[in-house]
Amino acid sequence: MKQKMLAGEQVIGAELGLGCPVIGEIFSLSGYDFVQVDCQHGIWDDEGAFQAFHHILLGEATPSVRVPFNDYGDIGRMLDRGAQSIIVPMVNSREEAQEAARSTRYPPLGARSKGGGAGRLTYGNDYATVANEEILLMVQIETKEAVEQAEAILSVEGVDGCMIGPGDLALTSNWNLQSEDDKKKHRDAILHVKSVAESCGKLPGIATGVEGAEEYLKDGFLFVLCMSDGWLLSSESPEIYESLSKFRVKAKS
Repeated sequence: MKQKMLAGEQVIGAELGLGCPVIGEIFSLSGYDFVQVDCQHGIWDDEGAFQAFHHILLGEATPSVRVPFNDYGDIGRMLDRGAQSIIVPMVNSREEAQEAARSTRYPPLGARSKGGGAGRLTYGNDYATVANEEILLMVQIETKEAVEQAEAILSVEGVDGCMIGPGDLALTSNWNLQSEDDKKKHRDAILHVKSVAESCGKLPGIATGVEGAEEYLKDGFLFVLCMSDGWLLSSESPEIYESLSKFRVKAKS
């Protein structure tokens, strides 16, 4: 996933929120470039996340995780359990970006502890030697403040790129996306962050839905998270139920 983006290729991902590791395997085998375990909003504990990473590795996708906080302990645990991509939410300043990089990278670039064994078991005995280069760190830019501080955030060494959060960006900016004027301001802010990322030599990414993914791919975003297990079930289930209901017959008494 990281190497593809560094080579200029776009990657498309799916997210897991329902706490079922096997769905990660299904997404991975379906061809997604990365599968993201959502520990911020999803139904996950450490053991479930560990299992999900290893189910994802049964396919070709990179196991990714969105941690609940910009927290040294949370980030270290997820890396030790096998995550290769870390998404840190609500990063609003250069100092917060530096803390995320510090938690993700081994010294001298960061302060990650070398004690965990799961990474070596999964990725080989040279894991600690290559992890700083192989692990992807994306910080979420999803507030008005973060947009204003985008250059300071994305110029931090150890931060590979950003995942823009359009929903929280609209919320914190008090934009009504039913308004054409606010919708334009929203899009302009998103494209501004993309431009800043590129000018800093970092990878531009965004979280969206299936409907918005095509537009953002055409815009040139390298990282596009566009699918979730919950969305897939809720979007398809009503139509299937309705289509089958017309065939029901009353049982004979």
